[in-house]
Amino acid sequence: MAQKNELGFWKRIFLAITDFRLYPYVQREKTSFATKYLMRIILLISLLVAFYTSSNLFTSITSLLGKYNEVPNFAIENGNLEVDDVIYNLDGEKKFVVDTSLTNQDFLETEIGKEVLYAKTFLVLNKDGALISQNDVLVAYSFESWQDRLTKDMVYETMQIIEDDTMVRIAIFFSTWLITWIVYMIMKLGNILILILVAWIFNSIFRIRLKFSNYYRIVVYALTLPLIIETITFLYIGRVPEYATIAYQLLAYVYIFYALRAIKLDLLLLGVQGGNMKEKIENIIHKLEEEVDNKLEKDTKEAKEEEKEEEKEEENAEEIENKNDKQE
Repeated sequence: MAQKNELGFWKRIFLAITDFRLYPYVQREKTSFATKYLMRIILLISLLVAFYTSSNLFTSITSLLGKYNEVPNFAIENGNLEVDDVIYNLDGEKKFVVDTSLTNQDFLETEIGKEVLYAKTFLVLNKDGALISQNDVLVAYSFESWQDRLTKDMVYETMQIIEDDTMVRIAIFFSTWLITWIVYMIMKLGNILILILVAWIFNSIFRIRLKFSNYYRIVVYALTLPLIIETITFLYIGRVPEYATIAYQLLAYVYIFYALRAIKLDLLLLGVQGGNMKEKIENIIHKLEEEVDNKLEKDTKEAKEEEKEEEKEEENAEEIENKNDKQE
């Protein structure tokens, strides 16, 4: 294949998923092409995630503004939350508790706290923090960082600005996009380093001479389908469950293995004589058969030599025994 970068971004995505012949091809490119590909695909994924997140935020704000009068007066200052009302809504699967007379630790030690803690979905607001659980995923948030005063009216004004000002919405969307992209890049670069180690272990089977940059290019393109599936899962259910993470890793392992296999086959084809692809493959098979036959002949010869040596040792041992018998 030519050295020139002839493949577009969308075609690379398609081939990275459907055609393992892409992996030998990208080994002949500069590493910067793989880095640009990684940055662009994560930029695209971050765009979708940012759109999903910001859309949910704007929808929630619109819904909350419609019934904001029902929200009790509250204020956060010096790391403490104060709410006028005490709410214990424990009916149904979703539990909701507001009790700022207790800290999170005090609440969890109560009988009601222990009951709420076993629920799959709940929201608890106490004096020093919030406890949020959805589908058995628990998040604890502390109000300690809130040193300035924040009141119900201030929150209302902020949400009203977001609701009415299009430019603010656009700014929130692009800020979310940028932050998501940066965080995603850092996370995936860490994941790539781990998968490079996996690729190095897999390469002990194929015994291809590869540099770090070769492994990097393999892993970057091998992550294409896992990244897409992970994104679809997040957009569909709003989070990445454990089974999706496991599927992500397994798919990456499969693609890395078959990418190495494709590179090994490509090297064999380049090193074998033949006019066309069919002849080269036939020559590879013939060459492998010869190697197997030669190895069998070598093993057979070594086995016969070992048998002869064992026979000589036995004969020598018998001669020594006979001499000893005669001397006695």
